[in-house]
Amino acid sequence: MKWDGEIYIDSQAESYKALDMPRWSKWWTIKRFFNFASMRFAKTIQYNPSNLKGDGFQSGGVLVCTAGADKPAYIWKEKDHAMDQFADLTAIRQHLGIEVPVEAPATTAEPQKAKQEESC
Repeated sequence: MKWDGEIYIDSQAESYKALDMPRWSKWWTIKRFFNFASMRFAKTIQYNPSNLKGDGFQSGGVLVCTAGADKPAYIWKEKDHAMDQFADLTAIRQHLGIEVPVEAPATTAEPQKAKQEESC
């Protein structure tokens, strides 16, 4: 995908500081990621492949900004949540005006069996 807009490079991470998204210390990172709960959680999910480039100690988040607004419509900061909690994709879609599909209720085998018996 080609981007024709402006690109802002924040090499001093000033935007992270202004948004209260701290850069973690090595000790904090070890405590957060190398404990029993984190290791157990890491085994249950499959991450997308990553190149591991960048600053692994910088905390992050999700901001949804809308045109003309004074503040973001949605903010989720990594530092405020446990390792197994992620930004709410439904809320993000709603703030962006993307229709959220409603899942059909699950059916059980019993009503299907009853239909078959009625047609005999």
